[in-house]
Amino acid sequence: MERDPGTKQTRFARQWLASTQDERVQLYALALGGFVNQKRIAALSSLLNRGLIQVNDAKTNEGSAASGNDKANKVVALQDPEFGDYIRDNLDHDELRAWQREGHGNIWRKIWPPLTAVAVLALLFFLNANLEALGILLALLGATVGAAPVAISLARSWRSSSQSDSAD
Repeated sequence: MERDPGTKQTRFARQWLASTQDERVQLYALALGGFVNQKRIAALSSLLNRGLIQVNDAKTNEGSAASGNDKANKVVALQDPEFGDYIRDNLDHDELRAWQREGHGNIWRKIWPPLTAVAVLALLFFLNANLEALGILLALLGATVGAAPVAISLARSWRSSSQSDSAD
């Protein structure tokens, strides 16, 4: 048991800095009392091997033998709850925002190029097979682009007139 709190803080800082981004995300989730992403098995395995997390049997009313589902009866927790305090107190908020930005739309950033390519190829195939459809599509596109400023102007004037009527 360490007596000097500075030594423990130094150890926590070293453990945090030695962790990968995936490991840090998992540690942060545990520090908040949340759940880990079981799909990040490499990060969890590394944290377990480094002794930063532990896997315990869950305490349930039914009992683990009765349920027969060992996977559902495991709980992942930080080995040292004070490490959770360290993480919550010292996490760089810019780093947290970067994680959140990366998490939102991360899948979309990966799939949009091939999805767009497939859509363009399908459109070209369809239009090549039917030249009349190409003419109709171009006419609709031109009409939409030409009508957009008029529609926006009408919407603005309608909104401003309805706001002035409600003010009276």
